[in-house]
Amino acid sequence: QIGYPVIIKAAGGGGGRGGLEVSGSVNGVGSINSAIGGGGGNGGTGGAVTVTNTTAINVKGNLSSAIIGISTGGRGGLGGIAISGNTSNGDSLNDSIGSTGGRGGVAGNVSVYNNGGVISTYGFRGVGVSASSIGGNGGMGGIAVGVTLASTTSAPSSADIGGDGGTGGVAGLVLINNEQKSSVTTQGPFSPGLVAQSIGGDGGIGGIGVGVSKSLLSNSMTLGG
Repeated sequence: QIGYPVIIKAAGGGGGRGGLEVSGSVNGVGSINSAIGGGGGNGGTGGAVTVTNTTAINVKGNLSSAIIGISTGGRGGLGGIAISGNTSNGDSLNDSIGSTGGRGGVAGNVSVYNNGGVISTYGFRGVGVSASSIGGNGGMGGIAVGVTLASTTSAPSSADIGGDGGTGGVAGLVLINNEQKSSVTTQGPFSPGLVAQSIGGDGGIGGIGVGVSKSLLSNSMTLGG
């Protein structure tokens, strides 16, 4: 049986996905073709959280915590995907660039005050008071895909570059104040009385670059974000 008597949470929303860009051309002579994906939206900001307890809280059961205060930043949006392709009998330039993933959202400050409260938990991993501020993860960089088909006598060039992953969000300050005449007691394995953590978000994964060129002579460059 799992129970959480008090949970206060503020969470920022996730950023939107960048727009898809598709570009193509069919030409009998040389051509230039480009596609650039739209940028991923940034994650939303998590609000500040304050919890004040002045009473007795008794919790029985495994995985049951008495008080949880948490603020989380939103995840950054996925960078836009870029797809480009061309077919030409002459020299051509084809490039596709995935956009950068959105930044992870900033998490707010979290404060928990136990003012004269008597808190007790009984069970496996029963935390007394937990306060966490967790920055949002950065969004994945956009994928870039380019395809070039040219005659055997031409020398096409292509560049396909995946977008950078978004930066992780910053975590806020965390405070747990267990004042005089207050107590936090836990009985059970892996059951800490107080847990305070401030964790920055992970950076986003770099985007993938995929390039395909068919010709006797060609210059092709493919880079991941």
